[in-house]
Amino acid sequence: MKIFKENDIKTSIKCLTLFFIILSMLLIGLSIFLFLQTRSVISGSESLNSSIPQISTMINNIFLLNIITTTSLAAIMIFLYFLIRSYAKSKLADIKEAAFFDPLTSLLNKKSFLNALFLEVRRGARNNFNIALILGNIDDFSVINSRFNNDIGDIVLKDISSVIKTALRRHDQVCRWRADEFMIMLPETSLTGAQTAAEKIRKLIEDHVIKIKNNEIKVTMSFGTSVITANSLKFSEAIDRTEIQIQLAKKTGKNRVK
Repeated sequence: MKIFKENDIKTSIKCLTLFFIILSMLLIGLSIFLFLQTRSVISGSESLNSSIPQISTMINNIFLLNIITTTSLAAIMIFLYFLIRSYAKSKLADIKEAAFFDPLTSLLNKKSFLNALFLEVRRGARNNFNIALILGNIDDFSVINSRFNNDIGDIVLKDISSVIKTALRRHDQVCRWRADEFMIMLPETSLTGAQTAAEKIRKLIEDHVIKIKNNEIKVTMSFGTSVITANSLKFSEAIDRTEIQIQLAKKTGKNRVK
């Protein structure tokens, strides 16, 4: 199946607009032509109107029919134009959403998150503040998929995403980092602040019950934290640090913050 790009849809909208403008002009020209032709017939038939009233009525009916037909065609064209244009804009919105968000959880995808992180790091360097990172991994997520199925696993991921979002501030950012991992960016936050936030999320998830049909599922998460200092633009090192810390959390018992 062909996947249309954003530029393809924008070009289609422009071509569609041009098409309907030209078509509308043609309809207007046809209406004017028919009007002039009808008036010409009426003028040429003035001498007959006094003796044959039916001709005058017929000509007036033809003129009225021309107006109704042209107006109806124009209305249909306008309706079709807005209908197709609305559909194209809807598809464009879908493409934009797919480019920035994870389709399952509706969180930012990894690429969009890294772009936002890069901009935030530059802002932090200008304004002299740190940026904390939290990487969270669902403990034993493969067991959930094995015990139930992937569809249940998807529901768990969406539910956990919602819990994480409720624990964050308005200006914090979260993305689906990998299949069962979530990365969180906390601007103007120290390492201690990141650990406190991660512990809050950990406790919320630990206490949370996911109800799916007749099943009640509980999961836990392990977290790794790090901080990007104001004088460092190498946020890749901070990301690597969260990876190391989360492995340490796994090795020391899971369901904990490091």
